Amino acid sequence: MSVFIAAPELSLADKVRALFLRQNSPLSGQPHQAVEGFEKCLVAFEKEESFDVIILVTDEYNAQTIDFIDHIERRKKGPILVMTDSDEVKSRSRSRGLRFVLPRTSVDQDVFVSVMDALKEYHALGQSVSKLEEVNRLSEQRFKDVADHFADWLWEVDKNLNIIFSSSRRRSMENVEKGTAFAKCFLPEEESRLADNFNAYFKEPKPFHDEEYWSFDAFGSRQCWSLSGVPVFDKTGRIVGYRGVAKDISNEKASVDHLYFLTNNDALTGFFNRTRFVEELGRSSRYHLREGRDGALLVINIDRFKFVNDRHGYDAGDKLLVHTGQIIKSLVRSQDVVARVGADEFAIIMPNTKIKDAEKLGKDYIRAISNRVFHFNDHELHCTVRVGAVSLGVLGISTSDELLANAHIALEEAKKRGSNTLCVYDDLELRQGDSIKRMELLNFVSSCLEKEQERVILYYQPIVSLNNEAGAERYEVLVRLLDQNGDIVSPVKFIEIVEEYGLIAKLDRIVIGRALDMLERWQAQGKNVSLSMNISGKTFADKDTIDRIIHHLSTKDIATGSAIFELTETSALKDISTARRVITRLKEQGALLALDDCGVGYSSLDYIRQLDLDFIKIDGSFIRDLHRNKEDEAFVRALRDVAHKLKILTVAEMVEDQETVHFLKQLGIDFAQGYHFAMPAAEILEGFDDIQRKTLN
Repeated sequence: MSVFIAAPELSLADKVRALFLRQNSPLSGQPHQAVEGFEKCLVAFEKEESFDVIILVTDEYNAQTIDFIDHIERRKKGPILVMTDSDEVKSRSRSRGLRFVLPRTSVDQDVFVSVMDALKEYHALGQSVSKLEEVNRLSEQRFKDVADHFADWLWEVDKNLNIIFSSSRRRSMENVEKGTAFAKCFLPEEESRLADNFNAYFKEPKPFHDEEYWSFDAFGSRQCWSLSGVPVFDKTGRIVGYRGVAKDISNEKASVDHLYFLTNNDALTGFFNRTRFVEELGRSSRYHLREGRDGALLVINIDRFKFVNDRHGYDAGDKLLVHTGQIIKSLVRSQDVVARVGADEFAIIMPNTKIKDAEKLGKDYIRAISNRVFHFNDHELHCTVRVGAVSLGVLGISTSDELLANAHIALEEAKKRGSNTLCVYDDLELRQGDSIKRMELLNFVSSCLEKEQERVILYYQPIVSLNNEAGAERYEVLVRLLDQNGDIVSPVKFIEIVEEYGLIAKLDRIVIGRALDMLERWQAQGKNVSLSMNISGKTFADKDTIDRIIHHLSTKDIATGSAIFELTETSALKDISTARRVITRLKEQGALLALDDCGVGYSSLDYIRQLDLDFIKIDGSFIRDLHRNKEDEAFVRALRDVAHKLKILTVAEMVEDQETVHFLKQLGIDFAQGYHFAMPAAEILEGFDDIQRKTLN
């Protein structure tokens, strides 16, 4: 044990030093040094790195004593024992945190030895505490450095939802400090929702994931955070708070919002597009029927629009649409809903309007459009239109497709009567003629489904990889019906009847069953083939049909992932939880799932987020003019970004030329199909590999 004895006079030091020389003393033989005078003590003290014990012996209380006590305490070269009879020295020593102070006189050897042992243990314990404190400090600093430079915002709150910890680099607002109310980090309208959610979490503590809350960032822009958290418990198991991570998803939200606009609106006129209009029309019609109110639908068709495109170019046609749209916008009432529903057609929902009043308003549109000359370059064009009108309450019809079909029947009648004419769908002959045709078509479809082996024909259209992906030959399965003359009838003519009269589930079951049989046969022959089969949203709700399809799938010896179900008519999916269960059951049998016609329904984005999809098929209406239309390009890019972030593959439909193929490859779309590669046929291709090679080259 190395002992350093400091004293202003050697005689004082010798009295302590004698304890180390006395025979049979526990201290006998221990190395030590006694130094006289504080100046010499300081010199000797600085020569050594450390001591086991430092003993200060003095009764003098002066500036030298004070400086020496302060110095040895500050340097912390070892545990310090002060031996003094001076009250001033005792007070100064204790004020500097020196715990061990003994009287200089009347201290026997046993007490002295005990104090020395206690002093060493206390010092060793203090060093251990210091090391632990340093380890803890380094750990806290390490966590703080990581948290402050982490890509996301780390947070922790107590039971009162006050912040305990908040990382500084990424957070929802400036000056978020400990004790700040967590709700103050978000918009005021989020406060009650956040409080309700956390009340539920504290009642039943469990982790939560991806709860979205909005705030303002440091620049005043809206910012969306996705919060995930876990409960924090004390030693007794009582919940004391929550901690977690918040991810800034503002960019993703902005992409979705932009995609939402492109999905719902016509890029040229800004009006609703056809798909959004169909959904609005369905809601409006159901409301009018339920409330017993009158309402009307107008469809306005521009005469000679194709002539304008052919004679003056597409730019002239686009400007004519904008010109007509501006006239309609100037006359439309605040409660009306306007859309561009076709290449040269606009449609207007007129709520709470009798058909006679709608007829008068329709004639006002005709006059306004025909009276305003359209100027294009050096040309003047006098526009004429024709209008079909239908009451929203006619025959108790509530479906959008039927109402639009009836409005188009009236429009066709207006076309027969000449330019600037309007026809209302309330003529008995129109209704009777339409009903007769529909009944004839229904009988034809029913007969085909009864004789499915002879009258239901499967066609196959190839789906080609655009990114060098080696794999199966992919085909979409398409259905055709055979009439009594042996002629092929396409779905365009019969699918509406099939859906309207509840035959779609039966048709899906027949087509899927036959397709799975063919897939098994081809794979048994050694062909690496994958088939995509359409399945209606209405079929998803038919438990019996789904059970039969899944049972049929379970009996097939086919490769995992080679059967793909393309979900159509997503608007028919009323129950997302049921849809998820059906998808899970299909995937348990090794099937994959695609969302068909993606982009034409404003609910499509929600389905992409909520359903476990493997593919999305981008509707051909966005692909046809992709390389010529900036709005379509922006939409496809946005849809690609959303899909790739969710690890969903993309398929472009209706590809008709090599220029579009090249553009799709640049955009990073995964697959394509359309007439450019092959027409649908009753047999799969012999030269699929040749088409694939040409596409990749």
